Formats: sequence, C-alpha cells, structure tokens
Amino acid sequence: MVWAVIWRKRAIRQTTALSGQEHQAVAGGRLGACVTFLPEFQPVKPRGVIHVMIRTTITRFSTFLVAFTLLLSAQFASADVSGNWTFAVDIGGQTGNATVTMAQAADGKITGHYTGQLGDTDFEGTATGNDFQFVLVGELGSVTYKGALQENGTLTGNVDLGGMASGTFTARKSG
Repeated sequence: MVWAVIWRKRAIRQTTALSGQEHQAVAGGRLGACVTFLPEFQPVKPRGVIHVMIRTTITRFSTFLVAFTLLLSAQFASADVSGNWTFAVDIGGQTGNATVTMAQAADGKITGHYTGQLGDTDFEGTATGNDFQFVLVGELGSVTYKGALQENGTLTGNVDLGGMASGTFTARKSG
C-alpha cells in the first residue's frame, strides 16, 4: 500500500493507493501542493510551538510537584525517640534524674515507662517531626514533658508539673 502525503498550508492530508491518473493530477499541480510518496506512512499530528510549550510546562510542574511532595513528607516524618533515656530535670533549681523508656510507632504514637522521683509509671504520648510530648498521670496530678530531638541525638524541652511548677530537661540515650 502506498500513501501520499499532501502538504498544503501546513495541513497534512493522506490518500491511499493513488492510481496513475490521480498521481498525474496531484503531481500536475491541480491541488497546488507538493507530493511525497511514502510506503506505509503513519500520519503524525503537527506540533505547534504552543503545544510544545504546554507539554514542557506540564512536565516541569509535575517534576516540581513530585520533588515538593518528597521534601514535605521528609520534613513531617517523625524522628524516632524510641529507646532508653536518662533525663536530667531542673525544676526551679532542684535537679533530679529519671529513667525513661520509649517506643514510637510509625504513626507517631509513643508508649513508655517512667522511673524517677515522681514514681514508677507507664505513659502515652505523641511525636510529630522532631517534637514529642508525653504525660505522666499520678496521684498528685499530671506531669507533661514537651521536647524535641536535637541534631546531636539528645532530647531537650520543658516539663510542667500540673501548672504548679515548671522546668527544663535534657536527656541522653543510655546503654
């Protein structure tokens, strides 16, 4: 099968199996066109400058969107505070130490155990990004620890003794 491509005013037309007379008519200029014969020609849509610009813009935007999504998800991923920690707590000049064991789930939920001057108790908390929080509930009320995992691997933050007093803490991973 032979295809004829007729170029006229930037439009592509195709005809099939031209007979000798049709070839003469086309080649003779009755259509005012230039004729090229190609075997098994598959027509291709012409792509204008605007089409190429739109496609390029969409490709670049898609690439940006993927990169932005990866960056955003990495930023909001929770740093893992799981492990055994030794807390050094300072409340109004009074210092003390506590041993805290924490386990963090993929969704940011923290479960753990506290042993120190405030007793021996289990707790629950949350972690978002590098920030975390957990609450100890005891006979004297609740004690809230809020802090962040630092680049050097320590935990630092504030402790609130049910609104009666507040202080700071620094924690290091133990053995």
